[in-house]
Amino acid sequence: MAAQKHHLISLGSSFGAGPGIRPLANRTANRSTLNYSSILSNLIGATHSDQTVSGATLLDITTASQKVLFTTFPPQIQSVTANADFVTITAGGNDMGYIGGMMKDALMAREDILSQSIQWGLSWFHKDEDIAVPTEDELVERMGDAIDAVRSRAPNATIILVEYLTVIGNDATYHPTTCPFTDEELATYKRHARQLQRIYTRAAEHREGVRVIPIAEKSMGHGLGSEEPWVTGFSLGMLTGGETPFHPNAKGMQAVAEMIHQYIKDAGLV
Repeated sequence: MAAQKHHLISLGSSFGAGPGIRPLANRTANRSTLNYSSILSNLIGATHSDQTVSGATLLDITTASQKVLFTTFPPQIQSVTANADFVTITAGGNDMGYIGGMMKDALMAREDILSQSIQWGLSWFHKDEDIAVPTEDELVERMGDAIDAVRSRAPNATIILVEYLTVIGNDATYHPTTCPFTDEELATYKRHARQLQRIYTRAAEHREGVRVIPIAEKSMGHGLGSEEPWVTGFSLGMLTGGETPFHPNAKGMQAVAEMIHQYIKDAGLV
């Protein structure tokens, strides 16, 4: 008798979806066919339901509908079924303005006409003073709510919290185009990354069947400025459908998939 296939469900935002990595599985969601969960599903021979959407917050996983252009994505939790063996979650950065803030600062540092035009356009739709950034405790609660919602729908699933790849590692220094940040800004991004790690760890505490994959630590030597970066630098290529700045590249997604695969193999889950 053939072995029964595992069933993998993927939830999260752009660091799970893989925007700009061709080919795309869903253009509106900016979701790649080569994101880490798609690669992982092939490695373990699993059926795969990928619900990741670039720009999603933790609330878009649990309770909110996410509007992207003319499409409305229902809360991702609705896709979780009782037959799930693994559910991956990568989210939280958009709740705290992590990568979005990095992209905005990069635009502000550029003086070319196109960047200035984008800054002017964004100013009509986005006012910093109107946005209340959740506290760390609130984000831990949001992540915990996502975990609990998955558990209620898939009681036997292993829930895998997949940390963000490191963007600003020890090799990151100022570069006028790909990394146009001051030392103070670089320090801020590093603090945000550490906060995300704490959120994942704290939310997983005292919850059974939840594994945290320490992607941030394991990718520290592959951030911007390294010999083999697993993330993209700043460019305006996203405007023409190219890579999205400060996000996983194809090598990064492959590396994350392999790290998760090794982790669940070592744990005897496959």
